[in-house]
Amino acid sequence: MSVHFTEADMARLVELYKDYDCLWDMKHDFYKDRDARQAAYNEIAEKLNIPNLKSTDIPNKIKNLRSSYYQEIKKVRRSVRLGGSVYQPRVSWFSTLDSILKPFRHEREFISKRPLKGTENIDKFIKTENKKVQKEIKQMNQIAERITSPNNKSEDEFESFGKYIASSLRSMPPEFSIIAKTELQKAISNIQLKMRYHSEKTLPGTPISLKI
Repeated sequence: MSVHFTEADMARLVELYKDYDCLWDMKHDFYKDRDARQAAYNEIAEKLNIPNLKSTDIPNKIKNLRSSYYQEIKKVRRSVRLGGSVYQPRVSWFSTLDSILKPFRHEREFISKRPLKGTENIDKFIKTENKKVQKEIKQMNQIAERITSPNNKSEDEFESFGKYIASSLRSMPPEFSIIAKTELQKAISNIQLKMRYHSEKTLPGTPISLKI
């Protein structure tokens, strides 16, 4: 039966694993030396001093440890692809193991100067959106220039009245401005309906009587 490791035990295993380069450094002279690796497993098991733990259990524990590490890496990369906040590994031993395996892992580094797979699309999206914003700003500036141009016709009484209404609404508390807009819209709609009704029913030349 496999001996259960707590997270504290896993952290101790990582610290010991780090001391034995022949177990993780593929360039180490004894990396492929079976006897050297077994000697390392024996010493790790002895130093852990966990009841019922055997040296033959250590390779599987290290395998599980590395598997958990790569699962954390995948979570980080997935969070980067999705955007938003980047996933932060929650296991206490992650940083230590990352310092060991980072140069050798097959997974692309999630903290590097090179863009991660998936982030290229994010960068492309940001650039595209920035171009759209700049284009819209340019168009707004052009419109503003036309409006303020000396050649622009002076506003009529309706435009002046509209600006007066807008200014009045802005000066009101939000709840009162909503009521005022509703009443104005209602009044205009009533007048438009009555004008349409009388234009269809009233003979030419007959005065129109409006009651609001």
